[in-house]
Amino acid sequence: MTSLDLRLTLSRSSVPANTGEQVLYVLAEVVGQGKTNQRAPVHCVLLVDCSPSMRVPIADAALFRELMRRGAAHEVMLDGVPVWKIRDDLMDEVRRRAQSPSRWLGQAVRGAAERLNADDQLSIIGFAEKAHAVLKAKSPTDVVRLEGSVAILERGDLGRSTRLAPGLRSTIDLLDSMPSTGFSQRIVVLTDGFVEDEQQAFAYARHLAARSIPVSTIGLGVEFQEQLLMSFADQSGGQSSFITDPSDLPNLLDVEFGKAHAIIAQKARLDLRLAHDVHIKRILRIRPALGEVPIPEFEAGSGSLSLGSIEQRAKAAWLLELRIPDHVPNIYRLLRLSLQADDPQGQSLEPINRDVVVEYHPNADQALNPELVAILERVTAWRLQNKALEQAAQGDQAGATRQLQAAVTRLVDLGEHELAKQTAAASQTLQETGQINPEQTKTLRYATRRLTEER
Repeated sequence: MTSLDLRLTLSRSSVPANTGEQVLYVLAEVVGQGKTNQRAPVHCVLLVDCSPSMRVPIADAALFRELMRRGAAHEVMLDGVPVWKIRDDLMDEVRRRAQSPSRWLGQAVRGAAERLNADDQLSIIGFAEKAHAVLKAKSPTDVVRLEGSVAILERGDLGRSTRLAPGLRSTIDLLDSMPSTGFSQRIVVLTDGFVEDEQQAFAYARHLAARSIPVSTIGLGVEFQEQLLMSFADQSGGQSSFITDPSDLPNLLDVEFGKAHAIIAQKARLDLRLAHDVHIKRILRIRPALGEVPIPEFEAGSGSLSLGSIEQRAKAAWLLELRIPDHVPNIYRLLRLSLQADDPQGQSLEPINRDVVVEYHPNADQALNPELVAILERVTAWRLQNKALEQAAQGDQAGATRQLQAAVTRLVDLGEHELAKQTAAASQTLQETGQINPEQTKTLRYATRRLTEER
């Protein structure tokens, strides 16, 4: 039987009375436990970029080191960008030994499918200029169909541009054609390129998030829109990952499919009912990764926040920044939260209700809860770094440098020395070249999101 709990931690249990509008932080943690032998079958949908770039052979680290030892690679400038040139007489060998991302993807799909059970279902949708469902809700043990689907992905006959919206639309149509209960659902999106239909893709992603279906994203290389993929994951309760080496795909996809089996509750949401004159200014996803979540639409003070799926023993957490009104001394309820979810079989679980109750006192203690202070310090470092990257992208070198240097100081104070070192290196690159290279940008964005993860 699935057991869920909703735990609230307030930045202050009492606030000053008669002092005007104030800020109150509420940390909402959801933790669950269930019997693994009661798991429902899983339906995993893999949405894969099949644009031409996925079929370009890439030398892995071992092959590149070998070329360096043989003196077969040297750095040259191409259009002002440093690139590695391979000796002409070895190009045929490199092409033969190097593997394209699509080849690694084939290995990843085969390996991840082995993690699924015979009663699970696997769907694969390829996208480029158009989308095509190469595998529709089939058993992962159907080797013939699986190999045929992998061959189609590697061939990649879906056009030359990269449009994600048709793939998301095909995913929604596929899910609509299946029974709404009986399966836990998980979507994994993989892309290595710049999608041309960002706004339309985001609209479809919001639709999936509203249905509390987790969308995990994997960005490969340095040319994809990391903020778009992060937003997909944050608003739906999925994971967002970044890899530069396609040989990492099998392990990463294996982890994602494994998470699907850890689901003990699905279609989770947090219903919020605000007291009069209480407003939500910001919602941050704290765990499993740090990111900003769109504030839900409120009607008569009521709104809902989609949480996606809840995994076994994994603490998911969100931080609500409230603007609370002035009051005379007394005890007031400012917010009611209600956790709603289904078990893996699709049956509704008993709702869990919690109230945010605060005492307004003329001599309230001004000290903040130490647990919330620790989280807010890490959130501040994350914001500084994001602001710096935005300023650098806009050409504000001086402003970005100041923010990066402030972030380095914060990270050192937090004991995050490796991340501080990476941030300092980005600051140095910015001062020397006037910009931060794409790989540094993505490395910092993804690493900073892990500042609040459990350790």
